[in-house]
This record gives sequence, C-alpha cells and structure tokens, in this order.
Amino acid sequence: MKGEFIIAIHGLTYLNHKQGLVSSAELADNICTPSARVRKVMLALKKHGLVHTIPGAKGGYAIAKPADQITLGDCLKALDDVAVSVNWMSGDVDKACLISSGMHLVMDDIQNKLNLICLQELSKYTIADIDKKIFKGGNL
Repeated sequence: MKGEFIIAIHGLTYLNHKQGLVSSAELADNICTPSARVRKVMLALKKHGLVHTIPGAKGGYAIAKPADQITLGDCLKALDDVAVSVNWMSGDVDKACLISSGMHLVMDDIQNKLNLICLQELSKYTIADIDKKIFKGGNL
C-alpha cells in the first residue's frame, strides 16, 4: 500500500470536516506533504466521483458524497492500488526446477487472495468512521 492511500483518507477526512472548498495548499499543509502530491491523489479521487474540484486561484476541493458513503475500499480502488504488492519474486520460469519455475504462480495466487481480503476489509470502513474515531475515540 502506497502513501497515496493515506493521503486520500487524510484528505477526504479533512474535506469532510471542513464541509467546503479547500485549496490544495491547505490540504497539503494539513497532510504534511507537497501540494503536487496532493493534487495527483485528488485527481484520482475526482475521476471516481469522490471529490469535486474547482480550478483556478480561488478553487479547491470538496467532498462529493456523504462521508458514510465513501469506503476505504473505494479510495484504494480510485487510486488503482493494492494493499499487498511484491517488488521482487524469486525463481525463474525458464528453469527446469519446479520450485524455481513455479514459485511465482504460488506467490501471485497468495498475493491476489490477500488483496481481495484486504479490499473486503477496507470496504467495511468509511470516511465517517475515520472522522468518528478521530473526534470521539473508540474502535473502528
């Protein structure tokens, strides 16, 4: 899972709390990351109908749906991200050894199953749940 997922959740929670137009500079300041990175994430969220944008110097972002209708799974999907990713795989598909040539298939299957489980779990929680956790405490 990349940092963009955290930026999306943080940004949507902040937009929900502000209930109005928020500039990328204000969002970036609250998230503690560069404005360009925030704009990239917000663009992905906009494409999936999670935020509205108004361009220009007086523009910004606003949450597009009620917070209880936006799941963390929606955010992960909007970013075209996965919870579990592997950046290196052992073995070689061209080797005669079944372990070396078959390991990637087994690990790919495990990774795909983990991602499905993670997406299902993330889809149980909404931006409203995050907001409640921050302002009222308690468990998710």
